[in-house]
Amino acid sequence: MIVLAHTVVAAPNPASDSVTFYYDIATDGTLYVYDIVGRPVHSAEISAITHMYEWNLESGGKPVANGLYLYFVVAGNEKSEVGRLVVSR
Repeated sequence: MIVLAHTVVAAPNPASDSVTFYYDIATDGTLYVYDIVGRPVHSAEISAITHMYEWNLESGGKPVANGLYLYFVVAGNEKSEVGRLVVSR
């Protein structure tokens, strides 16, 4: 895999109600969010055209716990660097 030249940025960070991921990818891709022990928490198909995706900080219809989460984007053969998101309500 090739690492994307542009990183994915989450704001606000720390987040309390929702978080917006900002990215620059050439093709549509998938955003993945994991908790600190590596369990998948959220994933979403993202569009290369919009350059942003908002997540309501819910997983399975329930708010995610406070703490540190890791996220990255896969688009085609490229994977972004892993980012850190803090959820603090």
